[in-house]
Amino acid sequence: MIEYQRRFARAKICDEALHIIQGTGDETVDWRYNLSHIQEKFPKSKIYMIPDARHQSVNESPEFRDRIFSSLDQIIEDAG
Repeated sequence: MIEYQRRFARAKICDEALHIIQGTGDETVDWRYNLSHIQEKFPKSKIYMIPDARHQSVNESPEFRDRIFSSLDQIIEDAG
């Protein structure tokens, strides 16, 4: 993981737009830190926040899955 972090830090800024779905209840990773660094490297990225969803949100309750799939539907529609 340390080597990955070093490579990511050295990586150039990329013009590709990432679509990131992140739950605010994720305690597995430091998502605030990660998102800030991802946005630095991929400035065209779009972040979809899912309140209270955790790390493996699609394995959680239908409430969270529905929100995630709604975000995915929006991503696909926008790419149209």
